[in-house]
Amino acid sequence: MFNRHRSSLVVTALACLLGLGAGMVAVSALGSAAPDDARAATTGPASQVSSSELLSYGG
Repeated sequence: MFNRHRSSLVVTALACLLGLGAGMVAVSALGSAAPDDARAATTGPASQVSSSELLSYGG
């Protein structure tokens, strides 16, 4: 009985470690693909674009 309990704890611990590792990989992947908000806040847009150029409702 003790052996089964210990093996289930080992499996649970390994699953938690793998889950944390996968989460850290996902966070780093999303962080590297994110825009640089600090730079955008200081430089601003290159030029103003009217909304009618971006949104063409009904063609």
